[in-house]
Amino acid sequence: MQSNKEETVRFKSKHFGGVGALCGALLALVFATQAAAQTNAKCPDDPLPSGYDWTDVKAALENSPFQRGGMIVYHKGEVVYWTGFGWWDGQGCDYFINNHNFNVASLSKTFTAAVAMAVAQDPNVNFSLNDLVKDHITNATSLNASQFDDNGTARLVYDHMTINDLITMMTGHETVSAWPIGLTSCINNPFVSFETCGEDMIAADIAEDDDPNNNSAYVYAPGEAFSYGPMSWQILGLAVANAVNDDFTTILEDYLTGPCNLTDTIVKRPNNEWAAGGFETDLFDGGAFAQALLSGECGNNHTLFNAASLASLNEVTVPLQSGSVPTVSSPIKDLDLDYARGQWVFDQGGSKIYLGVGAWGAVTFYSPDKDWAAYIHLDDHLLTGYIDATDLIIKSGGLADLIDIQANNNP
Repeated sequence: MQSNKEETVRFKSKHFGGVGALCGALLALVFATQAAAQTNAKCPDDPLPSGYDWTDVKAALENSPFQRGGMIVYHKGEVVYWTGFGWWDGQGCDYFINNHNFNVASLSKTFTAAVAMAVAQDPNVNFSLNDLVKDHITNATSLNASQFDDNGTARLVYDHMTINDLITMMTGHETVSAWPIGLTSCINNPFVSFETCGEDMIAADIAEDDDPNNNSAYVYAPGEAFSYGPMSWQILGLAVANAVNDDFTTILEDYLTGPCNLTDTIVKRPNNEWAAGGFETDLFDGGAFAQALLSGECGNNHTLFNAASLASLNEVTVPLQSGSVPTVSSPIKDLDLDYARGQWVFDQGGSKIYLGVGAWGAVTFYSPDKDWAAYIHLDDHLLTGYIDATDLIIKSGGLADLIDIQANNNP
């Protein structure tokens, strides 16, 4: 597809002839050079570092149930491998950048968690994980007057729900669907504002506490029950926007995509950003984001997370595998995963793999112990990231194990 600049050059060249044609050709060359430079700046170095053997990784991708996709791997802070596979095998960097930018579904939760964590460490913004939701959305208790049982005393949920409860999805919310599947849902709805949708999610139902010793009219207390879905993220997005006093898209650009040079990462819809599922990215932005989650650094030596924030991001906050956490909703009950902040956690037995998972297969995953980060870029609506892509990564002999081998061979 021709850019607007190239279309302008063609118009000038056609209508002015002679010197105009020469000027037009020169302008076209300048614009083309600029476009190539902008695109190629995202492309990994060629050749890539030597000493690695990615034969088994490529075979695992080609033998996976996914018909097409891409993957990129960082080790010790630099790109050491990237590839297309299936129908996208052999496609070049420019082609990936220009043709394979798409919605990454619930990987958006990891992006939003990163934004919230970055805002929380900003000394110029009064915002922390320990804040109450009502500190930033002041009408929260009037929007939802649900109560929980505190040793026989009824307490208002939003007198106690914190930002940390939102980012760990420990809110106990009944799950909701996004628009248009949920015809009356505000999530992703073009006819609802971002602020209204955040308030609608505060007003949304919280599940009844299933403790037989409690009154059936009481709901789960904040921090008591895991509730996967878009509910807490829309509230989190509004709380962040109110704390910074700006719109969510601008905050994303100021705190993440701008300083990290994620030039092809955006969030939709305009004016009602879908914090839990509306992000779009490409293979190389996804890889750079995975590396930023691992190291806390991105862009031109920008510190996305300080040491305390990085440790907080990686803390296992919801030990789902212990069986001690009530679960209202979860897409991956059959996998041995816990939850941190915006990411799932797989314990390999001494080392951990962190995963940001999208429904269509887009997954960031990284190993702090082995200092590698990876991103698999998938958009498959017949399979699922929660099961198929995650299993491809964490199963015995899967991508995580195979990348571990290469990291071990190149200490």
